[in-house]
This record gives sequence, C-alpha cells and structure tokens, in this order.
Amino acid sequence: MTPIEGDIIITTVEPHRAVARVSDLAAGQLLPIKVDGIEMIVYWVGTRVFAAQRRCLHQGADLADGMILRGSIVCAQHGWRFDAETGVHEMSSENCLVTYRAWIEGETIMIDTTPIRRAESPEGAPQAGGSPCRDGAGAAR
Repeated sequence: MTPIEGDIIITTVEPHRAVARVSDLAAGQLLPIKVDGIEMIVYWVGTRVFAAQRRCLHQGADLADGMILRGSIVCAQHGWRFDAETGVHEMSSENCLVTYRAWIEGETIMIDTTPIRRAESPEGAPQAGGSPCRDGAGAAR
C-alpha cells in the first residue's frame, strides 16, 4: 500500500537488545560488546548490571582493558576514573561516559540503546542538581 499525502506513518524501532548471557559476564569484568554499531562495555556493580560507552573520554583508550575498582570504571591507559553507575568522571562532573540502561531477563543481559541523560538515574528517576555531562565530543547531552 502506497501512503497518500497526509497519511501518518508510524515506524517503531525497539531499542532493547539481548547482548549476552549472564554467564558470559564475570564479576569485575568489563565485557566489550557492539550493539547497533555502538561500542559499549557491560559490567556488574554488586548485583546490578550496567552499560557504558567503550572509549575513554581522555584519549579514546579501550575501557574494556580497564577494571572496576571500588565502584569506578578505571581506564587502563591513564587511570581516569568514572562512577560505574552514572558514568560521571570522579574529578569533573561535566565529563561523563554515555551510559545505557541494562537489565537481566531470565539468563539474558538486555540493553536499551537509548543513552541515559545525567539528569536521570539508571531507573529513570530524576537526580538532584549538577551540571549536564558532556560526551566525548564535548557536547552537552
């Protein structure tokens, strides 16, 4: 059927993707994945799973080579530290990793490819105050 001028066309693209099995992700591991062309890392913080951009803001180092240490993602190249839950840089709240909502369904790790804004927690609840994060290109998100 060919649309007629004035018709409303709705296209739905589901941003949720299955990315790995729970058994694929060990505690303390930064698992590199690629979803719809987006490079990410997936990791545990306690009993919750999180996802963030794969490249460090400093010089583009691969964060999958880093580690999770005391609730932070630590870049292996120069030691830049980002809060593992929010992606915020420990010394500069204006710089943060792009983060993505992640959750478990059965034995599968799921990712929503829609970036989380700093003004929202991973569950979508508003956070108080603070300046907007800036992504790797320096543009406010």
